[in-house]
Amino acid sequence: LLNGIALYSAANNFTRIAAPAVAGFLIAIIGVGLVYFLTVALSVVAVLTMWRVPYRSKPASKAEVSLWAGARQGLVYVKDNPVLLGLLSQVAVVMLLVMPYVYILPVFAADILKVGPAGLGWLNAMVGIGA
Repeated sequence: LLNGIALYSAANNFTRIAAPAVAGFLIAIIGVGLVYFLTVALSVVAVLTMWRVPYRSKPASKAEVSLWAGARQGLVYVKDNPVLLGLLSQVAVVMLLVMPYVYILPVFAADILKVGPAGLGWLNAMVGIGA
């Protein structure tokens, strides 16, 4: 399991670096529409590839818990575990106060830095490198 998590994390961070840089250059060369079409096509390929993965039914559980009861149990567990509460609080603050920059980055790239789509791709790639 640990190797799988490490592999997933490495692939995710590599994608956060490479994809924006490549997309920025492709937008500059072939335009937004074709890049969007290419993204959709690659997503379809990913779905078709995952379709071939064997499916195993979920193991039988001892007791079915409703969604709300499970959420309540999770919140009680987090409340009772100060380390976990601290970590989740930090993540919540970052997600609420720091991550919205992604929505203003295109305006920043176009109006302030005047770097165009390729520059926006590099800006997003630097976020992946920082991760």
